[in-house]
Amino acid sequence: MTGLEQRLREAEALNLLTNRLLVDYLSLQIESGAASLEGVKTLVAFSAKEVVRGSPALNDETRYFEKVLIDRFDATFADRADG
Repeated sequence: MTGLEQRLREAEALNLLTNRLLVDYLSLQIESGAASLEGVKTLVAFSAKEVVRGSPALNDETRYFEKVLIDRFDATFADRADG
Protein backbone atom coordinates (compact mmCIF):
# COMPACT_ATOMS: atom_id res chain seq x y z
CA MET A 1 0.00 0.00 0.00
CA THR A 2 1.37 3.40 -0.95
CA GLY A 3 1.46 6.36 1.38
CA LEU A 4 -1.30 8.01 -0.62
CA GLU A 5 -3.50 4.92 -0.40
CA GLN A 6 -2.94 4.79 3.36
CA ARG A 7 -3.84 8.47 3.76
CA LEU A 8 -7.01 7.94 1.71
CA ARG A 9 -7.97 4.96 3.89
CA GLU A 10 -7.35 7.01 7.03
CA ALA A 11 -9.40 9.93 5.69
CA GLU A 12 -12.23 7.55 4.78
CA ALA A 13 -12.15 5.96 8.23
CA LEU A 14 -12.22 9.38 9.92
CA ASN A 15 -15.08 10.48 7.68
CA LEU A 16 -17.10 7.35 8.46
CA LEU A 17 -16.47 7.65 12.20
CA THR A 18 -17.35 11.34 12.25
CA ASN A 19 -20.52 10.76 10.27
CA ARG A 20 -21.52 7.89 12.53
CA LEU A 21 -20.96 9.99 15.65
CA LEU A 22 -23.06 12.84 14.28
CA VAL A 23 -25.94 10.62 13.20
CA ASP A 24 -25.87 8.81 16.55
CA TYR A 25 -25.81 12.14 18.39
CA LEU A 26 -28.75 13.48 16.40
CA SER A 27 -30.65 10.24 16.95
CA LEU A 28 -30.06 10.48 20.69
CA GLN A 29 -31.29 14.09 20.63
CA ILE A 30 -34.52 12.99 18.94
CA GLU A 31 -34.89 10.00 21.26
CA SER A 32 -34.48 12.16 24.37
CA GLY A 33 -36.85 14.86 23.11
CA ALA A 34 -34.10 17.48 22.99
CA ALA A 35 -34.69 17.82 19.23
CA SER A 36 -37.64 17.05 17.01
CA LEU A 37 -37.50 14.79 13.99
CA GLU A 38 -38.54 17.70 11.78
CA GLY A 39 -35.88 19.91 13.33
CA VAL A 40 -33.16 17.38 12.57
CA LYS A 41 -34.44 16.93 9.01
CA THR A 42 -34.39 20.72 8.59
CA LEU A 43 -30.81 20.80 9.86
CA VAL A 44 -29.79 18.11 7.36
CA ALA A 45 -31.41 20.05 4.50
CA PHE A 46 -29.78 23.32 5.62
CA SER A 47 -26.37 21.69 5.92
CA ALA A 48 -26.71 20.13 2.46
CA LYS A 49 -27.64 23.52 1.03
CA GLU A 50 -24.56 25.08 2.60
CA VAL A 51 -22.27 22.32 1.31
CA VAL A 52 -23.63 22.86 -2.21
CA ARG A 53 -23.25 26.61 -1.83
CA GLY A 54 -19.57 26.13 -0.96
CA SER A 55 -18.95 23.29 -3.42
CA PRO A 56 -21.48 23.43 -6.25
CA ALA A 57 -19.67 20.66 -8.15
CA LEU A 58 -20.77 18.25 -5.40
CA ASN A 59 -24.48 19.03 -5.74
CA ASP A 60 -25.60 15.61 -6.99
CA GLU A 61 -23.64 13.67 -4.37
CA THR A 62 -24.66 16.01 -1.56
CA ARG A 63 -28.34 15.88 -2.48
CA TYR A 64 -28.16 12.07 -2.67
CA PHE A 65 -26.78 11.82 0.87
CA GLU A 66 -29.23 14.45 2.12
CA LYS A 67 -32.05 12.19 0.94
CA VAL A 68 -30.41 9.08 2.40
CA LEU A 69 -30.04 10.73 5.82
CA ILE A 70 -33.57 12.10 5.87
CA ASP A 71 -34.98 8.74 4.78
CA ARG A 72 -32.99 6.98 7.53
CA PHE A 73 -34.24 9.37 10.19
CA ASP A 74 -37.80 8.91 8.90
CA ALA A 75 -37.44 5.12 8.97
CA THR A 76 -35.79 5.06 12.39
CA PHE A 77 -38.38 7.35 13.96
CA ALA A 78 -41.42 6.29 11.91
CA ASP A 79 -43.50 6.08 15.08
CA ARG A 80 -42.78 9.71 16.00
CA ALA A 81 -45.70 12.05 15.62
CA ASP A 82 -43.84 15.08 16.92
CA GLY A 83 -43.15 16.32 13.37
